[in-house]
Amino acid sequence: MVRERRQRIPSKQLMNIMSENIIQKPPSSGRRHLKLKFATQANLMTPTFLVFVNHIDLATSSYVRFLESSIRQHYPFIGTPIRVLVRASKRKEKRITPKPKSK
Repeated sequence: MVRERRQRIPSKQLMNIMSENIIQKPPSSGRRHLKLKFATQANLMTPTFLVFVNHIDLATSSYVRFLESSIRQHYPFIGTPIRVLVRASKRKEKRITPKPKSK
């Protein structure tokens, strides 16, 4: 059980698990859709996962439980409680185009 509790999931694998599940069962409200920005494991002793999304209000408690169960499908964490915390992404994505060099 201690080994399960101290298991570390790489961010890349966690991102793959989360994006796969958000694509399969995306929550939406009208025109707004939940988009995954980043996911990482924040704590080992009580496995805690931080998930950053664009619209935090679309991540209901039942949807957070769905994400938790999807993590458990890939990594069982037998006998260990896990926490999934959903946070709003504060970074606005902007495309940066290089300015042409003037001579």
